[in-house]
Amino acid sequence: MKNIYSVFDLDVKASLLDICLNYQKKCMEKPDYIFYYTNLLDVLTNYPKKLVYDAMLLQTDLFILDQACQIYYFLDEEQEYDLAIIISWMEDFRDFVYDAKFFFTNPLYLNYLEAWYNQMESILMHLKSLVKTFYLA
Repeated sequence: MKNIYSVFDLDVKASLLDICLNYQKKCMEKPDYIFYYTNLLDVLTNYPKKLVYDAMLLQTDLFILDQACQIYYFLDEEQEYDLAIIISWMEDFRDFVYDAKFFFTNPLYLNYLEAWYNQMESILMHLKSLVKTFYLA
């Protein structure tokens, strides 16, 4: 099984902020891999998917892992502020990449780009729901 954490140069115990920051860094370093990185980000930011992935990677019982990882999604106010900055960058990045549709006519690529956009929307909605101390538009 491929270790997703190693792609982002992270440890299994990496925080949500570290995962998002390394996603940002990797997308800027290798823009041609953004679809791949987004698929990995989807697994690592969605708690149920992350829990199942970690259980398979670490070969651990889901219940035990769930009890150990509960803190993963609890952010203090400063972490929420940092996450809001990352969310803002991700929204701008999503719009920038999605605007590439005006330069291509290949329907296969356009469908892939549409699926990527929808995946990014899902990730962003989930990340926004983690910000509790202030409102994100």
